[in-house]
Amino acid sequence: MGNDHYYSNSPHSPSERRLLTVQLRGREWRFTTDRGVFSGDRIDPGSRLLIEQMEINPGDRVLDVGAGYGPIGVVAGFLAGPDGQATLLEVNSRAAALAQENASQNGVGNVTLVQTDDLASLALPPQDVVVTNPPVRTGWKVVMPLLEAAASKLRPGGRLWLVGYKHLGVNSLGKHLASILGPPQTVAKQGGYRVLVATREEARD
Repeated sequence: MGNDHYYSNSPHSPSERRLLTVQLRGREWRFTTDRGVFSGDRIDPGSRLLIEQMEINPGDRVLDVGAGYGPIGVVAGFLAGPDGQATLLEVNSRAAALAQENASQNGVGNVTLVQTDDLASLALPPQDVVVTNPPVRTGWKVVMPLLEAAASKLRPGGRLWLVGYKHLGVNSLGKHLASILGPPQTVAKQGGYRVLVATREEARD
């Protein structure tokens, strides 16, 4: 789907839009994708595993870090319901525009897109849930601070859900999560992918 790096702000590859129709969380979804975005030819297995495992309650505030064209965040917004809110963070301008389009075409109206690479400075209300399939191919110098910034947006008792691949350092991600939030739980394993969840400690009196 093109030679652009999906973490670049502005992909240069010519647009070649396509429509994916997929089953996730018991319903059909339609996602428009394009060249120059992450996994534009399918919902990648890691994202799919995270979508099927993540626990989102009605009314939750959810932050999707590295949203791509939106499958994780749009489904999270659907699960959060009309009283919830999903904020989708994405660097890539083409992916961000697609994510907003995909929220609309799937009837999920509680989604807000933010295109930025500076999560740490982003003013958000405390989030109940963070979900992420982090851009590990950008390197730890990008990913580790991104996880720290994501964790800082959680309310006390909030949960960070992460998917990673065994051979792309998911164990290192887990160790970093442990240093930020406490030891994560491994809630699912499939084909080398792992879904981890860690909880921000409740405030003490």
